[in-house]
Amino acid sequence: MVRFDGEKLHALLKDFYLVTGIKACVFDADRQEIAFYPERCCAFCGLIRESEAGGRACLESDARAFEVCAERGGVYVYRCHLGLTECVFPLKHGGNIIGYVMIGQAGTEDLTFAEVAPAVRRCGVDPVRAEACFRSVNRLPGEKLTAVAHLLEALAGSLYLSKLYEVESTHLQQRIDRFLTEHLTEDLSVGRLCGEFGVSRAELYQWFERFFHGTVAHEVKRRRLEEACRLLTSSRLPVSEIAARCALYDYNYFSKLFKKAIGMSPSAYRRAGRTSGL
Repeated sequence: MVRFDGEKLHALLKDFYLVTGIKACVFDADRQEIAFYPERCCAFCGLIRESEAGGRACLESDARAFEVCAERGGVYVYRCHLGLTECVFPLKHGGNIIGYVMIGQAGTEDLTFAEVAPAVRRCGVDPVRAEACFRSVNRLPGEKLTAVAHLLEALAGSLYLSKLYEVESTHLQQRIDRFLTEHLTEDLSVGRLCGEFGVSRAELYQWFERFFHGTVAHEVKRRRLEEACRLLTSSRLPVSEIAARCALYDYNYFSKLFKKAIGMSPSAYRRAGRTSGL
């Protein structure tokens, strides 16, 4: 679970607007708006969204943009249903999309009201009022908005962005703990775990060191031996089957590993009826 720092995001978007004059919004992974600047839409977009049809068309336009952006995994520059130019790009953590940034509500330098008038009428908005508001639309060369989006995307991939959100460690630790418990007999290699949690090897190593104070291999081995201890004292299963249930299919390897960690063989441990000291 990711928690964004709303105050820091707002400050960043404000600075961005003061430098570029471009409105920006940040959305979470569920595409819910969590930060934006300026506080209001431009006058033209605000007028369109006042109508039911216009508001619905804007939401549908945004939804399509999010879908395309998620599929591409990078910057998507497009024209909204009104003909204004907008950009959206994903925020990522460990290969997973944790949010989106959308910028725009801008017109190209040669965009005329005659081009957007049909969309205005479809939204049921008074063309006279709309044309007056249209004059205040920010005009930018198309390549400028794209360039700004790429710069923002580069910033999003930098260490700076990590100061604007945090992965809630308690929730993450619970997810890892539950996965290891439920899949103890399966492949729990670093590659498998990286794919499951969508992180790099370096990040996975950091998580295990932070949560379990050891390496991935050490934690997996510890849990499997702990399960072996439990089965040895609570069941009459053959030692070879217990080894297999703990994904340690080589009986000789299992016995050596068990004796090294526990101090006695699996059979001796069963006879002693001791509980795990791992």
